[in-house]
Amino acid sequence: MSVSDTFSAPAKAWTSLMLRSAGYAAITVAFVWPLAAAAAVLASAISAALGSVAGGMLAERGRLRWYAYLLGGFLLVAAGSVLDWLVVDRGFLMASLGPEAALELGDALLFGLGIAGFSVALSGLSVSRPWVRVVEVALAAIVLAQLVSAHRNGSINRPLELADPLIASGQDPMAVFLILGAVAVGLVVMLLVREASVWRLLLHVGFAVVLMLLVMWLTQEVGMPPPPEGGGAGMGLRGGSGGDDPEEGSPQDGAAGGQRNNDELEFREHDESSMNPAPVAIMLLHDDYSSPSGVYYLRQGAFSRYNGRRLVRVIERGVDDDIATGFPTRRTPVVGAPALNEDRVRLETTVALLAEHSRPFAMESVLELSPARNPSPERFRRVYKVVSAALEADYGDLLGRDVGDPGWTDAERALYLEGPDDERYATLGAEVLGELPPHLAGDRVAEAIMITHWLGQVGRYTTRVGHGDAEDPTAEFLFGDRTGYCVHFAHAATFLMRSQGIPARVATGYAVEEASRNGGSALMITGQASHAWPEVFVVGTGWVPFDVSPQTILDQGGQPPDTDLQRLLGQLLREEDLSIPDEPSTLREALLDARDVGAFLASSAAWLLFTALCLLGLVKLWRGLAPRVHHGDASCRIHYRSALDRLSEVGVVRERGESREAFANRLRSTYPSLGLLTEALEARAYGSRRPRPTDEELTRAGDGLVTERRSHFGWHRRALAVLTPWSWLRSR
Repeated sequence: MSVSDTFSAPAKAWTSLMLRSAGYAAITVAFVWPLAAAAAVLASAISAALGSVAGGMLAERGRLRWYAYLLGGFLLVAAGSVLDWLVVDRGFLMASLGPEAALELGDALLFGLGIAGFSVALSGLSVSRPWVRVVEVALAAIVLAQLVSAHRNGSINRPLELADPLIASGQDPMAVFLILGAVAVGLVVMLLVREASVWRLLLHVGFAVVLMLLVMWLTQEVGMPPPPEGGGAGMGLRGGSGGDDPEEGSPQDGAAGGQRNNDELEFREHDESSMNPAPVAIMLLHDDYSSPSGVYYLRQGAFSRYNGRRLVRVIERGVDDDIATGFPTRRTPVVGAPALNEDRVRLETTVALLAEHSRPFAMESVLELSPARNPSPERFRRVYKVVSAALEADYGDLLGRDVGDPGWTDAERALYLEGPDDERYATLGAEVLGELPPHLAGDRVAEAIMITHWLGQVGRYTTRVGHGDAEDPTAEFLFGDRTGYCVHFAHAATFLMRSQGIPARVATGYAVEEASRNGGSALMITGQASHAWPEVFVVGTGWVPFDVSPQTILDQGGQPPDTDLQRLLGQLLREEDLSIPDEPSTLREALLDARDVGAFLASSAAWLLFTALCLLGLVKLWRGLAPRVHHGDASCRIHYRSALDRLSEVGVVRERGESREAFANRLRSTYPSLGLLTEALEARAYGSRRPRPTDEELTRAGDGLVTERRSHFGWHRRALAVLTPWSWLRSR
């Protein structure tokens, strides 16, 4: 008697085939749905189901060789192509059916027969050749992934066919895509599991679904994973670079999208992950503000001290104190903020972070920050309000102004003028300023503009060159090929300005084109908008960006912002009042307490489940190792128990009311080693006079049973058995 004889062969065949046919049909619908009309989708689903059944039945009978499945599938695909050509291209039936019906019929024939041929070949080969199941599952995963591929990189509004109806009804598409993920896992399980019992098969599928529901619940409680932040490509128009931003770090700093906390402005090499256009924040402008440069500079950090190789952050108090150092817990004024005057306008904004940041960023220059209520905690990591003194004066209005804060001490002024001990900077800076028109000679603001303009003309922007191994990366860039990214341009401009007596620093954060607003009040910030730029302190105005715009860009431009997604995120953030009340209402406190209690109970249940699984796994591990360490009178019982555990892992268990001898006799032709272990156990229990088997003989019998099991079950089934911690509970 074989192992398969212990189960119902018809139930095994039809349960497996029907379940797989349903999986094939569902996956086919996911593949064809974006490509064809309803008739072709329906025909493809039916063909996939029938093709998988036909291929599976042929393989179960074992009458065809592997190339027969491929040949049969190819013939069906070819037949579908020929019929589609006859109906559509040759015009057969076009007159009687009409163009629209003929096109639908042609698609139905093409997709229907093509999918049928593919299903017959793949299903037949996966049954007759177990390794093909890897290809089967991989194809299923690819098909299901492409259905929602447009949703990646934080694009919660895509694909439009799925997201639009949900957004219109006020729903968050995240839940739908989590459900689709659970369905996808269930479909993959349908393809992988080949159980003999209907109930056990349903148990496996149900267990996978329960796990996915648990993941969905945890995602709702904890929140979605943060979108990946890029590390190096940046903005094409401004020469920005994701990896250039020390606040946002680079792939070397940690997992993408995690909190970054790099206090050094590094020169890094190019990294492809920086091209990711995932949104990292959304900003709402409460006033209609237009930047004089056409770019919104969202300052996050400043670097002013020269350490002999590059600029680093100043840690002393009183220097660069216009930079916010932490997220606000209450209304927090910024000490070094510039005064509001004719050059600057008061601007209120609300910033919602989609990815963790080490410190806040805001429209320059910040007057005060305050916390705000998060309207969508499952979407936004943190929300805060900002009041900025935004630059309104045109750069032409700043001409003739002096530079440097009159209130600086000599040490502070020297700090902003310190640079490399290399005479080439001063020589080149003098040559550049020598090109100024005579009426602008000596105008410090005009000189700063001239330096950045010259760098933009002679420099070439690319992230493929980092100069990171050079002793002086800025000098290698400026006096070499003049090819680099924003960190190089910002350092070069700052050092050239300092060599000519213009106090300057490098600021970091995000630079977003004003045009990307598209007339709305929401501004979406992506990882590729990270940027570094030089700044000059202008008397009466404060720190002003003097950015370099390279005219020659060697890299491909980044993806334009998704205006629909920008509008959606702005709508999620926009509410009448986001401020945090000083005294929460009793109802609000009760709701928050209830939520905390529910989260605690749910997390406790999850930990209890995890602990129980670990304990079951430890018991299973001990029962498996016990035959190797126990000797003496208990050896027969322990070896027999281990044999039962091995069999229960693959579903071979003793029926209720069945004696040990009957169980061993039923499986004697398949597992002869079980008979020896059973006889040894019975002899010890009833005091037989026959010699008790030695420990070595019992061990060989146990190893023999493992070998016998291996000959009847594939590696994937044995691997699944090992990973099931509760299988030993079925041993009797």
